[in-house]
Amino acid sequence: HEAILQAEQWIDIGSYHSARVELERLLHLPSSADERSRIIFLLMNAAFSDQDFERSFQYSQEFLAGNQTDDRRNSALYCSGVSAYHTGRYKIALQSLNIYLRDVSESPTHGTALYWRGLCRLQQNQFPEAENDFQECLKDSASYEFHDEVLIGLSLLAERQGDTMREAKYLDQLI
Repeated sequence: HEAILQAEQWIDIGSYHSARVELERLLHLPSSADERSRIIFLLMNAAFSDQDFERSFQYSQEFLAGNQTDDRRNSALYCSGVSAYHTGRYKIALQSLNIYLRDVSESPTHGTALYWRGLCRLQQNQFPEAENDFQECLKDSASYEFHDEVLIGLSLLAERQGDTMREAKYLDQLI
């Protein structure tokens, strides 16, 4: 479908809103199951990139419900986990990220998934597990861009545990 290809090109250049408008229009037209799945997946990614995490979460859930064996499932699990975190659905975020991390060990987003799972665990007062995720993320060279965020996560963890010395140690690394 030419309109889907055009929306993909718009996503590639960062015009997520325009792509979403076109894909939403296409979603309401008759289409095959494969086309509908492709549209939902693209809408999920465009909403995620546009930081519309509520819509990204909704689309990820729809995609996952109808595509249990699809090759794009892991990408949808990652979007679901991060979007669920951003919308305060920490239990669902943990479920999605746990499955993602179990199924995808060699991925550029593996370390960042550990970071997001660490934040979910921090929100749920699962302190040892959160610290483990943050420390594993720091070891992952592919997630270096999250280095400062991980240090902030570790400092928040130390703060919640009442360990001001450890909190200061992590914050000093950011300076």
